[in-house]
Amino acid sequence: MIRRAVEQWGTVISLDVRDDVGEAVVEACWAWFQRVDDLFSTWRADTEIMQIGAGTLAADDASS
Repeated sequence: MIRRAVEQWGTVISLDVRDDVGEAVVEACWAWFQRVDDLFSTWRADTEIMQIGAGTLAADDASS
């Protein structure tokens, strides 16, 4: 069993894995959470969604 909690997105994200999976699977989940935050957080000026809104990044130049 793997349990982990991380403060992210203005809250705490908890992951509770009860199946027999490798640590790499859990790390991939955390990497996905971080990627979503990097793209869509409205609390940080450096995210793509905030840059698009500010006009400093064209939608066509943003991540797919």
